[in-house]
Amino acid sequence: DYNVMVVDLQRFSPYSTTYQVHGSATFDIEFTTSSIRGRVADASSGEAIADASVQIRPVDSTDSFRFNRAGMSDSGGNFTIEFVPAGTYVISAAKDGFGNSVSELRVGDAPVDGVEVKLARNDGVTLKVVDARDGRALRAFIAVYDGQNRLVHDTRMSFGGSDTGEVRLPLGPGAFYATVSASGYASRTVSFTSPSRQTVAMSSGGTLV
Repeated sequence: DYNVMVVDLQRFSPYSTTYQVHGSATFDIEFTTSSIRGRVADASSGEAIADASVQIRPVDSTDSFRFNRAGMSDSGGNFTIEFVPAGTYVISAAKDGFGNSVSELRVGDAPVDGVEVKLARNDGVTLKVVDARDGRALRAFIAVYDGQNRLVHDTRMSFGGSDTGEVRLPLGPGAFYATVSASGYASRTVSFTSPSRQTVAMSSGGTLV
């Protein structure tokens, strides 16, 4: 019995299946993906929210064969994410001035329609990352997790931070923890609630060979 993984390099859509080998044979793989369609709305008024970032991530963070995928809501709050392999995902949406919304979503062979994502207005969290020795601002990379250990916001794939060392995290109300890292410094894990402002002091790290 073999697990077979296939990646469409044009659309970056992975697909996995199984195959049992009994001898020489031809193995045809039917590559299938689906789509997710929904709407982002204000939790209080129900009005559409345009230009919100919608992202899906595999629930299993060790699953390297299902990539994160993202889309943006249009003027009517509608979004579409194409070429999604079957699996269970965490879907989140975020926009400045609102806290993000996080929930789990199961995707099968058929398109998933009518996904409703509601965002509540919230100031979120601002983390200022500095050098513990002299208070100098640092560019940092931050991965944020909620109380269920779900990854809800990740700056590690971006340039990270600003010249002031401040990173704004569009989080909804609640308790979170984050792993903060910066080049040449020891990583830190910090806990906080949203909304809030916090300063994270980083100490220089050594190298383990």
